[in-house]
Amino acid sequence: MGNWNPSYFEKKSGSLEEAILNAVNGVKTQLNINENQYYEYKFKNKNDAMKAKSMLDGIQLMSFDINDDNISNGELMVDAGKKNMSKYHNMIMKQFKPKVMAQETVEARKVDPADIDDFATDDDIKTADNNILMQLRKSVSLRGLKDVKFNDNKKVKVNDKIAQAALNKFASIRTSIDKAKFSNQIAKSYKDLLNALKK
Repeated sequence: MGNWNPSYFEKKSGSLEEAILNAVNGVKTQLNINENQYYEYKFKNKNDAMKAKSMLDGIQLMSFDINDDNISNGELMVDAGKKNMSKYHNMIMKQFKPKVMAQETVEARKVDPADIDDFATDDDIKTADNNILMQLRKSVSLRGLKDVKFNDNKKVKVNDKIAQAALNKFASIRTSIDKAKFSNQIAKSYKDLLNALKK
C-alpha cells in the first residue's frame, strides 16, 4: 500500500473542508469551547511584557481587551471575548515563554442574563418615554410643540428654550447622585422645573 501518511486525513484548522464536515456533523465552528479566551501572563521582565502588548496591539483584525495595569512587574491580562485567541497565545508562549498565572474558557465565564437581552420590551419603551430628560429632548427637537408629562399627571407644552436650559443644567452637574436629585426634582411638576432652573 506504500507509505501511509495519517496526517493526510487530518483537516487543516479553519479550512472550508473542516467547516463543511463540522456543519454536517453538527459541531459549532464559530468557537471551540475548549480553547481559552482569557489569559493572565507573568513575563520575565517589563520589556517582554511591553513587546507582547505591542504585538497584540499590532493585530488590527482582533480587538483584544488588554489590561496592562501591572505591566511594570511583567504582568499582562488579555481577554479575547468571543474571539479565538489560541494562535496568538501560542505565538506569545513560543516567543516570550511567560508563566500563565490564570486562564479561562468562554464556557467558564458566567453570563449575565441582562447581557443577552438585546431588545426593548413594551414596558421598557413606556418607561423611557416617561423619562423627563427624554421628553425635554423631544421638546427641544420639536421646538416646544411636544407635551411633557410630569409626575403630577399634567401635560404641559414646555418652551424649547426652557427645556434646553434644563438639559444644559443637567449636563453641567458633575455627580450622578446630584443628577438623579435634579432629574427627580424637575420631573415632579412644571413649577418644580422652573424652580430648579432658578437655583
